[in-house]
Amino acid sequence: MRIHRLFRFWAFALVSSLLLVTPAARPCTTFYLYTEDEAALGKSYDWTVVEGLVIANPRGLAKEALVGDDNPARWASTYGSVTLNQYGRELPMGGINEAGLVVEVMWLDDAEYPPPDERPALDCLQWVQYMLDTCATVEEVVAAQNNVRIYADNPARLHYLVADAAGNCAVVEYLAGGAVIHTGDALLVPVLANDTYDDDITFWLEHEDASPKAEELAGLASEKRFARAAAWLASYDDDLMDSATAPDYAAAVLDDVASPDFSQWRIVYDVKNGRVYWRTRENTKTRWLELAAFDFSPATPAKIFDMNAAGGDVTDKFVDYTYEANRALIDASFAKTEFLKDVPEEVREELARYPETLAPA
Repeated sequence: MRIHRLFRFWAFALVSSLLLVTPAARPCTTFYLYTEDEAALGKSYDWTVVEGLVIANPRGLAKEALVGDDNPARWASTYGSVTLNQYGRELPMGGINEAGLVVEVMWLDDAEYPPPDERPALDCLQWVQYMLDTCATVEEVVAAQNNVRIYADNPARLHYLVADAAGNCAVVEYLAGGAVIHTGDALLVPVLANDTYDDDITFWLEHEDASPKAEELAGLASEKRFARAAAWLASYDDDLMDSATAPDYAAAVLDDVASPDFSQWRIVYDVKNGRVYWRTRENTKTRWLELAAFDFSPATPAKIFDMNAAGGDVTDKFVDYTYEANRALIDASFAKTEFLKDVPEEVREELARYPETLAPA
């Protein structure tokens, strides 16, 4: 399909812009707080664009990865999902599926994807959608990542935090062309920032007795945000928080680790109760949705909601997906992303039309 060639051009332009901005523009932090009764995954998305769509994606659709002729992965969506999208449908920044699996992305300058081999390829953002479409647990994601690869000439540098409803969590990184996975006993704390997990955990182990308000943990450097989030997780108990819930606590942690200048979205997934809460720079009211209220059957169209709209429970405010909404999102985000302003019209158009290639499996 022609869109593959155009998408590769678009992806390179997007990543070039990301590489040229100051690192202070992407100090995102993600963490997973799990107890026997509660589970909350928090994400501070710190960037230069606030626009976004929350998208309810139906199951049972056949898909092909946006990687041109580099042996594109093909799959069918087993699970419905709700994703947070900024540069178009099917390219989420993160999300949760109906099985309770959450996948979130973080920037990582050190990321290096596998060289071409016999495995089918995915774009680094479509990797998120692929896992939400096909996996129910962290264990399944760890296995599935062996069956696909992120195409090697994608210069976007990401790593991933994955969590499930049973309390399992994993960090998936691609370093020196190979997968490095921290899970189980190898995941000492379920936190991710913008350095490698090993680098940040090394700093944390040197300061694990520090209070989250300690001076040595202050600042926006990756290891400092990682350590503060880890310290807050270690401090979570009923005596400290009284009647606060895990999602409330996660929201408070996000306020501490977010960048004052670049935090656009603050997202909390209430995994066990199937809720997603968020606030944005443009609208600081808390909004939420109930995952169980969505019909993810293949015959139901995808549903969308403007991330910056309304307040309170917005579950029943979702409307049917349209090409026009997707195109408007792409245009708005491109216009506010330096070095994307001049991306050709045909690239934006083909990217906006990509969801029309999806069909029942």
